[in-house]
Amino acid sequence: MHTPWFAPLGTAVTDGTLSTESATAIRRGLGKPAIGVTEAMLADAVVRLIAQCQSVNADQAAKAARQCRDSIDAAGVASRADAMRARQYLRVWDKPDGMLHGTFELDPENGAYFKDFLLQITGPRTGGPRFVEKGEKERAQRIIDDPRSTDQIAADPGTLFGRVRPSVKLVITDEPAPGQSLRNGFIEGTPDAVPTTTIDRAICNAAFIPVLFSRDGTVLDVGREQRPVVEPVETYS
Repeated sequence: MHTPWFAPLGTAVTDGTLSTESATAIRRGLGKPAIGVTEAMLADAVVRLIAQCQSVNADQAAKAARQCRDSIDAAGVASRADAMRARQYLRVWDKPDGMLHGTFELDPENGAYFKDFLLQITGPRTGGPRFVEKGEKERAQRIIDDPRSTDQIAADPGTLFGRVRPSVKLVITDEPAPGQSLRNGFIEGTPDAVPTTTIDRAICNAAFIPVLFSRDGTVLDVGREQRPVVEPVETYS
């Protein structure tokens, strides 16, 4: 009788090695067999992840599983990124009382920019960076002293769009994964690898801080914030 590749997860839950939540997170994070990814490869990954995730929570187990999937299926990074981009949406509507309501889901790329917007606004309230430049220190103190809640400050259009300039850290390894010809990277703060096209788009469209790692996790270089050069627009009278 064929044993499912994820069967060891059930055993790990039964003997108390993993919580049910962590086992479920690993199963979902690894996904399903696909072209170039066999059940045997996923079975090996399950064994490694059970050993790795015994003392972590479900969110950390999910992150480890997604990164493991990316390492054994580098060629699928682009297709998974495309699938997430196709699922993203932003929907708003007016409520009867006049309030504007909305829901959204964003892919890791756009989500990183959105979170950076919020961090720049609410950072002084939530343990974000501390500023030394006089103007920035004064702005941060005004946010700390603001009598509104942090959520109310984040929702203020004047606060949101009056100053914010989003930037993200792009994490790129110095060489492709073993056996792979593709080079992918990460947007800091997101667990999933992103394809080269996403990194190129980020470099072209917004500020970025390059961070170069070796395959063993050693930081090789942390650059300064860079912004694309915008050509001046000619006007004619």
